Amino acid sequence: MREPAGLNLASGTARTTLSRRHLLECAGAGVTLGMLASTLGVAGPARADASASAGGVNCMTILYPAGEGITFDADYYRDHHLVTIMRLYGSSISRFELRKVAPAAGAEPVPFSAAVNIWIADMEAFAAGNAKHGKTLVEDVPNFSSVMPSAFPTVIHGIGKEPA
Repeated sequence: MREPAGLNLASGTARTTLSRRHLLECAGAGVTLGMLASTLGVAGPARADASASAGGVNCMTILYPAGEGITFDADYYRDHHLVTIMRLYGSSISRFELRKVAPAAGAEPVPFSAAVNIWIADMEAFAAGNAKHGKTLVEDVPNFSSVMPSAFPTVIHGIGKEPA
């Protein structure tokens, strides 16, 4: 298994030499979202209905790369990592979506093995959860992926029915 940047699997400790870019793209993306939201005065919607607000729904999107030698265990993610996130973040998350990429036979390779959307119901509580639990979640990544994901804030806009 290829070791994710910033983690030492042998000792279970984080490397002390992380680039600022890597930190912001991976482990620090959630904290960055919370800080930006606080600074800009952004508040999360009361419910996760993208069509209910012209401004959309605040989300965290996480993309797991695909490629030769890269692994992603969707079953572990679904059964353990996702459950841990929901337990730690509680009501600050209103919806959680894990999308496993399933390319058609014979199709060109795709750049991602999975995409995650975390619908944020309470931005302040979500940011507090990141500050408190972010390290725990980053330390779990080697249990389901051989590489660190890219994580960044997004806004979901939609029309029509509320998601089931």
